[in-house]
Amino acid sequence: MTQRIEFRTFTLPRTWLGRVLGGVAALTLLTLAFFFFVFFVFAAGAGLLALALRRLLRPRTAAERAPADVLEGEFTVEAPAKPAQIRHDR
Repeated sequence: MTQRIEFRTFTLPRTWLGRVLGGVAALTLLTLAFFFFVFFVFAAGAGLLALALRRLLRPRTAAERAPADVLEGEFTVEAPAKPAQIRHDR
């Protein structure tokens, strides 16, 4: 006795009810995908806009406003020390 094993692969629906339900399911999935994509694009745009506005409107620190040739910090000017006197005894 031999038993025939069949592998079923996906085929399109053959009845009119299956075709209608398959079409409705396909349209539903496409509509959902479209709305998720549009929501993602708007959310990404809003996030980028918020980051750009935050960067433009944040207060700048004093270091960012200062010109590049200005030295910051505390320093003092002292007279140069007396040079060392080295003796060479030969």
